[in-house]
Amino acid sequence: MAQYVVSLQQKKPGPSIAVVSIWLGTNLFQLHNMTKETKSPALLDNIDLTPTQIAGKLTQKVGEKISARKVNQDLEKLGLQQKLKSKRGKSQWELTEMGKKYARVYQVESRQSKWSGNQIKWSEKIIDLLAQEIFLLLA
Repeated sequence: MAQYVVSLQQKKPGPSIAVVSIWLGTNLFQLHNMTKETKSPALLDNIDLTPTQIAGKLTQKVGEKISARKVNQDLEKLGLQQKLKSKRGKSQWELTEMGKKYARVYQVESRQSKWSGNQIKWSEKIIDLLAQEIFLLLA
């Protein structure tokens, strides 16, 4: 996360180091608390949001169009998932250990086509975390 903020500062003049340090301190503490909360299996029962659904909720929350692609990229930047290439050259997202606290992988099948595979679905808790990242980028 700190690397993410540093790269942001290099691209665009923005908040001072002090402001970023305060933001990081506050949000790392919140992330730590969210991590402690999600250790309970009961809190993982309602994990059903796809990146497309998360993008829709974030668009409403921040007032700017957010794509599912951006959601996936930000989840990767936060260290919650990683992109892997299969032997056939196709890309697939995989949860990291930290990501497993916010999401689950489901086996899904398409009714229209003959496709089946894994799909990551995320907890609602991820929306606030991503919204904070987006607000920082817009600042």
